[in-house]
Amino acid sequence: MTGLTLACLAGLSACSSVNAPKIDLMGGSAFDEDVQNIDSSIPSVDEAPEVPNDIRSDASWDESANTMIKVRDGFSVPDKEYVQPSEAALEARFEALKNQAQAYKADDPK
Repeated sequence: MTGLTLACLAGLSACSSVNAPKIDLMGGSAFDEDVQNIDSSIPSVDEAPEVPNDIRSDASWDESANTMIKVRDGFSVPDKEYVQPSEAALEARFEALKNQAQAYKADDPK
């Protein structure tokens, strides 16, 4: 029993030689000044918008996605070869469009 008492006293004396930091449990924190200087333009939590209740359900999104996938899968590219127009046809088309633009300009009331 004496040995246990001496061990406890030695343990307590060892703890007393350790310098523990001074902790102020009732005082303020290091952020008190920062808290007082918070930007007042930041909205509070009370000003947050309400959670919307008119959002589509997951099943509705899935149904729409599946419909779009069916439409996509049903699409096929038509087999049509592109025929390059001749130089004369391109020149004729250019002249027709140029005349159409000139007629449009002539009709413009200035």
